[in-house]
Amino acid sequence: MTSGRTAPDGPSLADGRESTRWAAGLIDSLRSGARRIVALVGEPGIGKTRLIGEIRQESGSDVALLDALCQEQGQAMPFALLRALVMSVRDKLDDAADQRRAQEILDAVGDLVGDTQPVQTIYALFEDFIRSVSTHAPVAVLVDDAHLGDEESITAISLLSRHSGLTGLLIVCSARTEAMSSDSRVISTIGRMVEGPGGEVHELERLHRGDLAALVQSELGASADDRLLDVVEKYSLGNPLFAIAAVQLLGQRSRIALRRDRAYLTDEHAGGGMTKRGALLHRLFMQDNARRTVARLVAIFGPVTLEDIPVLDDIARLPAGAVAAAFDGLIEARILEERPDGAYFFVHPLVGEMLLEDIGPLERKHLHKDLAKALARTGDPQHVRHLVMGADRGDEVAIDAALGAAADLAARRPLSAAQWYERALKIISPADTARRVQCMLGQTTAYWKGSRPARAVESGLAALRVCDDPKIRAELHSVVIGATFAMGEWPTAVRHARAAIAEFPEEPRFLAQHTASLATQGLRAELDPHLRRMRQIAEGEGERPDEVTLSFFGHVGAIVGDRVIFDYATAGLDTLMRSALARGAATGRAVAAAESLAYLYAKTGDVRACREVLATVDRDTGGSRLDLGGQRSFADGLLLAAAGRWDDALALIRRAAIDLEFMELRSNLAWLTLLEAQIEFRKGNVAAVVDLFGTSTRQAQNSRGGGIAEVLLEKARAVLEGREVDVDLIQRVCDIAHDAGWWAAELYAALTAVIAGDGTTAVDMRERIAGLRDRHPFADAEFALSLATEAGDSPPLLAAVLDGALRARSLCWLAIDGIAAHATDGIAAHARDGAVPPVGGGENDELSEDDRHMIALVRDGLNNREIAEVIHFSRKTVEARLSRLYRMFECRSRIELVVEATRQGIL
Repeated sequence: MTSGRTAPDGPSLADGRESTRWAAGLIDSLRSGARRIVALVGEPGIGKTRLIGEIRQESGSDVALLDALCQEQGQAMPFALLRALVMSVRDKLDDAADQRRAQEILDAVGDLVGDTQPVQTIYALFEDFIRSVSTHAPVAVLVDDAHLGDEESITAISLLSRHSGLTGLLIVCSARTEAMSSDSRVISTIGRMVEGPGGEVHELERLHRGDLAALVQSELGASADDRLLDVVEKYSLGNPLFAIAAVQLLGQRSRIALRRDRAYLTDEHAGGGMTKRGALLHRLFMQDNARRTVARLVAIFGPVTLEDIPVLDDIARLPAGAVAAAFDGLIEARILEERPDGAYFFVHPLVGEMLLEDIGPLERKHLHKDLAKALARTGDPQHVRHLVMGADRGDEVAIDAALGAAADLAARRPLSAAQWYERALKIISPADTARRVQCMLGQTTAYWKGSRPARAVESGLAALRVCDDPKIRAELHSVVIGATFAMGEWPTAVRHARAAIAEFPEEPRFLAQHTASLATQGLRAELDPHLRRMRQIAEGEGERPDEVTLSFFGHVGAIVGDRVIFDYATAGLDTLMRSALARGAATGRAVAAAESLAYLYAKTGDVRACREVLATVDRDTGGSRLDLGGQRSFADGLLLAAAGRWDDALALIRRAAIDLEFMELRSNLAWLTLLEAQIEFRKGNVAAVVDLFGTSTRQAQNSRGGGIAEVLLEKARAVLEGREVDVDLIQRVCDIAHDAGWWAAELYAALTAVIAGDGTTAVDMRERIAGLRDRHPFADAEFALSLATEAGDSPPLLAAVLDGALRARSLCWLAIDGIAAHATDGIAAHARDGAVPPVGGGENDELSEDDRHMIALVRDGLNNREIAEVIHFSRKTVEARLSRLYRMFECRSRIELVVEATRQGIL
């Protein structure tokens, strides 16, 4: 994590009064309307929890306090922390609307289904909830041990801190020093929070000798001599928690004497045999073996409810009533506390960790076995965890239990499923290669579905090294290539794809993944033979592949501007979507196909088709969404931008961008960032564009998106610096994009040059745009040519603009900033709507003679193969044209198409 702004006025750990004053100052600034984002960083036991406790105590009833302690068990549970935060404040809310919003969040978290389906919704619900609560009271969010928080919750808090603009907001997150130096996404997200406005980092350092002396004096009521300080310093290393524990342990051993306000050691070997762990545990439990035994069981068991006490009693082997008394004593001593969900766990996670270390691995295993037996008798599902944790290698019952738990969670909570696969791997015999490989495949798929591509690649490559089953190897290759591509690591994706093709030369999916990786980098020499083969598949009569393969075909078609490949992909995805919707039960598959299809239409500027696809799937699935890789967010963002709803589009994009950045899905993030920058430019926020591309690492520059970003960045800088756009730079980008085959980047650069250049340049670039339109007949190219035509005409030829721009049926998002300056209000309005007004009075004057002939053949009962033979098209071309006709007539079947065409007088 980057350090952010290290605050000079942090709390003193040696002086309790000073730390109280610091906490009171935080709350006072909150009450005065300040916005502060605070990170408390330090080693275990340094005092982070104590400081959060001071802040909690200073928060009165006039502060809305959301307070939670993160625990390792919740890391794999999406929104576990968010749920705990909301529950901590829910019952203290007076406003009925706030209570309703709190319950909506809890319901949404409880209804998590699929991969990342509801995360954007939950982010929005959380922000709305905090906004509503903040109208009644300042809001404080306290997160202890934030490094153990689940990634989704930390992202939601980050969104709140970075984009809500709220005042009267305090967010405090504590984390361990060693965690903050890691490269985890949670830590990166915390780092970005404190780097923003109002952010500050307090690094809690170990006490120096003078501070340590003051702490010992406050504990003993007498100043310590040098020998006593030496021992305390040696065994605490300046950690205040361990220093107090060491002093208390020495006192219990009668090794400290007091004389005339002076404390000194009675034995030069007073510290012998003392460890930090031993000192702390002795301080907590003294000689109370019953409390220590129960605490050890809680450390193994996890959060304990009152209903679980008989289970602990069953295996503690203590006298009757001793467990209940010890449990109550642990609560009274503030070693355990009740959580919002009614379970009890350690106030400080460090205590649980040290108890686990104190138990040792062999005893831990035996305790897990005992707990599994006891819980199995009660029917508690938690017995599976203990069964697996206590199992010996090769235990078939435990292995089956772990794999069963993973399978049950795979669809709803894939990251939890991945954790169960990991547990299974630890107890599957190394000799059982087949079972280990199946388990590794499940884990790889779970990581990928849980949007953890880096872990999916790591797991997948490990499995490929030991797997010899061709079918499993093909699945593993596919996930590894797809995840690597999604992370924007295209050279690595090419390398993985080459290995897969060498092993499976006839597999279309690997061909498409390889070609997409090459095309994104503009490697034309290697690309062209692959494109020819993909066109052969698109024009052939073979069986249509699955949605993943079709999606990569679509990416390739969109990147290189190949309409044959693109139409093959979109027609196939459209067929899969409609087939799944017709079956009714395959909602997930229908939504996945629809979102991939809408994303492809959005990337080529076909707003109308994008809108129609999403409207269809939303209507037939009740609004179900997956947003895999941010595809739905990009499509929705484009539709909002096309409707002129700039602020709504930016809010959606920013939420999705943080999510994609967080999950390292850099490929789609690059395009989402471009759309964000384009809208900011259109709104006149050119400084925001420079900030996005000038300082962010989100935009990959060695790709087609990098060319568009470079042009947009130059335009923004020109505005900021009050100069003309550097047309020579734009032309260089245009030439580079042409050589790489990045038609969208070439188109955008050429259009920019037309608008900014002199007469000769404008003419040359208009000719280039016309050539691009002819070679790549997409909506973007059509619309760009219309704008270029208007920009070059004096006076503008309105008829030509209407004939081109309105027939484009889209808003070319690459030219959003050109609409206001170079298009009439009527053109801009129609472009935003994606509508095609009637030309000549008919509803479907865009129908070609081939279209009309095809509709007539459908009416006559011919199937697709028979139609292809009559009009001399390939069957896949017929399917693509029929899909376009379905969208044009807003129908879903051949019968509806014929009925609607008859109604309009076409038949």
